[in-house]
Amino acid sequence: MIDSTNILALIISFLIGGLAGYIYFFGLWLTLLKLPKINNPGLLMISSLLLRNGFVMSVFYLIMLTASWQGLVTGLIGLTLMRLMLNRRYGPATA
Repeated sequence: MIDSTNILALIISFLIGGLAGYIYFFGLWLTLLKLPKINNPGLLMISSLLLRNGFVMSVFYLIMLTASWQGLVTGLIGLTLMRLMLNRRYGPATA
């Protein structure tokens, strides 16, 4: 049964998922900007990947602990929508 507490938890999970997505993809953008200027790009890519994935997995683990699987799904929707919004905003220009 859905009540106001569950709806509030889902809204918060959605917002936290979107924020986690923003941080994840902003970190990816910063990593890609630094690649041409660094001597060991493989190490930068691997360390950035591990750091970003560890952060997002920790956030979603905490969401799942507090809002169960429904919160996890809404958080993933928030992350995916943030990815789509950032891609539309900063993606490659179309002709």
